[in-house]
Amino acid sequence: MRYLHFVIVLPLILGGCASNDAEIKQLKSDVKQLQAELQSYKSNQYHDVKAGSLMPLELNIQGLSYGGIVRAEASMDSPKITSLKYGEKVILLERTAELKDSYYWFKVRSQSGTVGYQWGGLLCSFSNQSVGAFKLCANF
Repeated sequence: MRYLHFVIVLPLILGGCASNDAEIKQLKSDVKQLQAELQSYKSNQYHDVKAGSLMPLELNIQGLSYGGIVRAEASMDSPKITSLKYGEKVILLERTAELKDSYYWFKVRSQSGTVGYQWGGLLCSFSNQSVGAFKLCANF
């Protein structure tokens, strides 16, 4: 966890252990970035949308689709497996590390049992927190 780095860096700044202005400036910048990341982490346990640090997340929660294509992989270039209708129930099995237009791709299972990937901009979840899909289903 990067916020532990913050705990180590802050005393260095306050104690004057940095040897020059450039080091102090860099350390202060690092502290500000870590503070922002820590606040983001505390406010939402499910998603950290910082590019390069995305991690898949097993979910197994109910959701609904706004309709659209289910694909073989988490990519627009991936072959179509099936299509879902507006309001069709799905199980969000996993949030992938793949982002498109600020929404994750999700591994989903349809009511018919088909498993594939759908873009999160076409999904809502019945979770008590955002998991990176378009909305919470309470707002569907």
